[in-house]
Amino acid sequence: MVPWGVGYAALWVTAGGAVAADALPRLAAGLAATPPLPPERIVTAAAAVVAYVVGLVALGAALPGRVVQGTRLADGSRLTYKVNGLAVAAATVAAAAAAVAGGVLPGDLLVTHYLPVLAAANGLAVALTVYLVVGGRFRRRLVAGRPRRPTPAGCAAPPPGCGGGGADGDRPLWRDVVLGAELNPHVGGVDVKFFSYRPAMIGWLLLNLSFVYAHVVQTGGLSARMGLYQALSATYIIDYFLHEAAMTSTWDIIAERFGLMLIWGDYVFIPFGFSVQLCGWWGLARHINYTGDLAVAAALVAPVGAGGAGGYFYFVYLLLLVVHRERRDDRRCAAKYERDWADYCRRVPWHMVPGVY
Repeated sequence: MVPWGVGYAALWVTAGGAVAADALPRLAAGLAATPPLPPERIVTAAAAVVAYVVGLVALGAALPGRVVQGTRLADGSRLTYKVNGLAVAAATVAAAAAAVAGGVLPGDLLVTHYLPVLAAANGLAVALTVYLVVGGRFRRRLVAGRPRRPTPAGCAAPPPGCGGGGADGDRPLWRDVVLGAELNPHVGGVDVKFFSYRPAMIGWLLLNLSFVYAHVVQTGGLSARMGLYQALSATYIIDYFLHEAAMTSTWDIIAERFGLMLIWGDYVFIPFGFSVQLCGWWGLARHINYTGDLAVAAALVAPVGAGGAGGYFYFVYLLLLVVHRERRDDRRCAAKYERDWADYCRRVPWHMVPGVY
């Protein structure tokens, strides 16, 4: 059996490597043409990101909300959570709108300051990871030095880390950094893992709104595509907060320690990664949606390994299908859009894989 990691590797190589040949030179050219960020802009962005997170903490504490009990953990304990994320999101958006309407902040602030804010978010994720690793390993050593408690109900034996802490002080440092040193770390009474979904989802919403503000200013109106994207993503975010209590029973909350993998996902990947489609994938290749289908197919068949050529039928068939189809799509678009399509082809010469095809 080929390790499960091969599937992930195939996905990254197929999708990431496919765009690297074209995207990396563009990125390098863009960075070379961009003057270095002044230190004061980076400091200002860092202060703004910290203030944003602290503000969400304050709103969560001040606004009313129902208290729910979480799923029973392996050590038999149950945590409690204050569920008022929708009110926090609404208050945050209202405050941002008021600041823009009052001329305190420009509506496209997150667009014009995208790079320093992104850098600050990465810095915050790393700083929080270091803080939680140092504190978690220290507390774990204290627990390991105490007499072992009776085996908690639900655990057949006292395995290391049952309940998220205990006598697993010999865990490698890299595991504590990447996967987390503690199951449910608290800072100042705040459940950091449960809370961190709020800056993630609300940050995604604020980035989207800043992009749509810039779009309206630049084009003089709201396009149907932008409106549809905004409506769909806002519905998704609102739905998350309407069912925020359900998060307390998810695998992330009840079983995954809170390390860089989840921290970076919350503070960087969700807000900045989920809004990346506003930068334009179809500026890389004209039919890049088919490239995504092939990337998924490659990941699904990769675990076959050397088990036989028949296992790759799905990927090979899909490859032939989508290549033939994207060619037909290209001809139809050329006939329908004529000069506009010809101009698009000059700007985006690649069919499916930038730099290759």
